[in-house]
Amino acid sequence: MNYKTCLVELNIEEIPSKQIRNIANQFYENIKFQLEKYKIHFYKINIFDTPRRIAIIIKKLNTSLIIKKKKYRGPSIKESFDIHGKITTPALKWLKKFNINLKDTTILSNKKGKWLLYENIKNTISIKNILLKIITFTIKNIYTSKKMKWNQYDIQFIRPIRNIIILIDNKLIKFNQFGIPSKKYLYGNIFTKFKKIKIKHAKEYENLLYKKGKVISKFNIRKKKIKYQIQKKIFKIKGKIQYCKNLLEEITCLVEWPKILLAKFEKSFLNIPQEIIIYIMKSIQKYFPIYNIYNNKLTNYFIIVANNNSKNNEKIILDNEFILNSKFSDIIFFMKQDYKIKLKEYFPLLKKIIFHEKLGTMLEKSERIIYLIKYVSKYTKSNLKESLKAAYLSKCDLNTYMAYEFPELKGIIGMYYALKDNESKDIALSIKEQYKPNFSNDTLPSNILSCTLAITEKIDTIVGLFLINKIPKNNKDPFFLRRLTIGIIRIIIEKKININIYKIIKKSINTYYFLYPKKEILKKIIKFIKDRLYIWYKKKYEINVIKSVFSCHKNNLLNIDILLKTIHKIKNNINFQNTIITYKRIFNLLKKIKINEKNNHLNYQLIQNEEEKQLFINMNNNDCMLKILNKKRKYKQAFKLLFQFNKFINNFLNKNSIKYTSQEIQKNRITLLLKIKHIFLIIINLIKI
Repeated sequence: MNYKTCLVELNIEEIPSKQIRNIANQFYENIKFQLEKYKIHFYKINIFDTPRRIAIIIKKLNTSLIIKKKKYRGPSIKESFDIHGKITTPALKWLKKFNINLKDTTILSNKKGKWLLYENIKNTISIKNILLKIITFTIKNIYTSKKMKWNQYDIQFIRPIRNIIILIDNKLIKFNQFGIPSKKYLYGNIFTKFKKIKIKHAKEYENLLYKKGKVISKFNIRKKKIKYQIQKKIFKIKGKIQYCKNLLEEITCLVEWPKILLAKFEKSFLNIPQEIIIYIMKSIQKYFPIYNIYNNKLTNYFIIVANNNSKNNEKIILDNEFILNSKFSDIIFFMKQDYKIKLKEYFPLLKKIIFHEKLGTMLEKSERIIYLIKYVSKYTKSNLKESLKAAYLSKCDLNTYMAYEFPELKGIIGMYYALKDNESKDIALSIKEQYKPNFSNDTLPSNILSCTLAITEKIDTIVGLFLINKIPKNNKDPFFLRRLTIGIIRIIIEKKININIYKIIKKSINTYYFLYPKKEILKKIIKFIKDRLYIWYKKKYEINVIKSVFSCHKNNLLNIDILLKTIHKIKNNINFQNTIITYKRIFNLLKKIKINEKNNHLNYQLIQNEEEKQLFINMNNNDCMLKILNKKRKYKQAFKLLFQFNKFINNFLNKNSIKYTSQEIQKNRITLLLKIKHIFLIIINLIKI
């Protein structure tokens, strides 16, 4: 085998920082998959990604010709040779048919026997041609939400590709696709004015870029260097950084040669609410805020990560300080303008903001939230007066200068403005937390008032968008309805809120009377929520257990959660397993008998023996008790009751036949079994397990 090192680099115009990792991983995975598909042996693939390049180095790539063989299986060895070892007529006919010499055959052996085998070389393919196929396929099949076209060829990518290098050791493989140049050059960092660097061998790639191009091509090395240099800088001022993984990774994807600079803004700006300062620094300017190492308070120092190699960094620092100070000055101005009227006075102005062209204004949305929160608060047990006030103020900040300039700060602005107006801390916090959880693993609203507003706000949005048929399809969910639904599920379950989701959604649908909602929309929304719940639970519990619970409990998510947790603990218990067997026995007996389940009444006078009498008494007691335990969600006690009940059922079934000479007695016994079946269904449908 002929093993070599292969380099593939795409030199690209600057890629959006949030997409680099995803594109680089797709590039790696697609090439790895294709190499394995073509059965090309390699030892390892290293990945390199910066804002202007994505590359891989394939180590110990087998560059031998790929030989494709065609196999011809002949007669079995028994049929091919007689007892004296001489070749037989069937074997000779096979050799003649394919023009084969007996010397060129081998023996194919497996469990079924042995046969003559001839392998003929069909064709050979060079690794060069396969690599070109693989790279063409990979470029075409990298998925991004937005692609662009930059020349007359049929190729789209996130940004224009300016050069492709394919090197096998020291040999350049020309890439003649899509009008993209293929030169034996690397291009340095932007501050080197994209210096051309000749590369002689694939193994030189990383070192050459580092020394001559001022590019650290490996993501993890850049990331470690950034963290190390930051620690050196902040040590001098007794500061510390509260690292955010997403910010650190995004900044690492913004630079090829990180340079850490320490800067500061005017101390007076620390009077701006801290969350707003941090948002501006992290989300807009991509700076690292610095905190005091002793008291964790935010300082006026911050870290800039520049893509720079200059020793004179004063101008960069001054420019960034000027930008940040200007932004904070603007914020002070906007807040002074906003403070001229109270937060509640922005309410009527919400008519100027459209929620959705078919669903009305933010004023109309606020009025729906005010109406709906009255019902949600009954379930959450939040203070009605505070709930109504929180609903009234919930969207008022959308009309402020601050929200117009920084829409991502909605809720946060409302919270600070509410506190300025002397609203209670709970009301102010609920305005901020109504949008939580905002992403996967986000924290939940912290108090019951916040939970009440968050549930109400999300339900109004989901119902409205369902009514105008903006339902998620396949991977498309432009209004994030799946995320909103998971948010509702998490709040209800993790905060243990006993709420009838069916009734709340029905109330919400009524607020959209102007859309003349159809009856089936309620079922659609409930199904959508249960589908999200099902997907959420699939990671934790067995599918058949989830289905058994879902078939009996439709509208109370908390009941479903507690019941699933209880079953998960007892599913291997012998009593539970025996109860399943008994229930299935009853189910199968009833299945054989055609009977109308309605209008069947048990007649105590038709009971024939002690076993039947004890079962009847126990059944009536359990019917009442299980309904009470279900309402109180005491499922551990409910199952203990079912386990005891199971003994009475088996005692009756083992000693009695359902079929009886008297039709009246037989019908009474069937009715008894039907009643028992429905008692089980108060808690769980065991036929699904």
